[in-house]
Amino acid sequence: MELKALEKESDINKLKQNLNTTVHTVDKTFQHIRESISNLRPVNLNNGLENALIDYRNFINDSFRKNIEYHFETNIDELDNGIAIQIFRIVQALLNNSAQHSKAEKIEAFFKIEHGILKINFSDNGVGFNIDSISHGIGLENIKNRVRDRKSTRLNS
Repeated sequence: MELKALEKESDINKLKQNLNTTVHTVDKTFQHIRESISNLRPVNLNNGLENALIDYRNFINDSFRKNIEYHFETNIDELDNGIAIQIFRIVQALLNNSAQHSKAEKIEAFFKIEHGILKINFSDNGVGFNIDSISHGIGLENIKNRVRDRKSTRLNS
C-alpha cells in the first residue's frame, strides 16, 4: 500500500512540474505573439515620436516586467517623419533584444541631438554579448540596416 501511495505522490509531482512548464511556455508564447502584433502594427506618430516611444516602453514594461527609462535631452518630435519612424523601429528592436536576451532588470536610453546628429545611447544591466561571437538574428540586422540607411557610420553594442 505504501509503495502505491509513493507512486501516486511521484505522479502528482510530475504532473505539477509538467503543468508549471506548460504555463511558462504559454506565457512566453503569449509574449511573443503580443510582440509580433506590436511589430506588425504601423507606427503612429500622431502624438509625436516621444509619445510613441513612451507607449512602446510601457508595453515592454508590462510584457516583460522591466524597468525602462528614457532620457530626452532634446526635442525628438521635431525630426522628419521618415527619420522618426526609423528611430522608433531601431529603439523597438533594441528594447526587444534587451527584454528577451539580456536578462536585464533596468534598461536606459538617452536621446540627444548634437551638431545636427541624433545620438542614442542605449544600455542595460544585463549579461552583455560579444557582437563578433553571436549569430546575427533579424533584430540586430534590422538595426544595422536602419542605421546604415540613414548614412550613420557606427553601431556600438
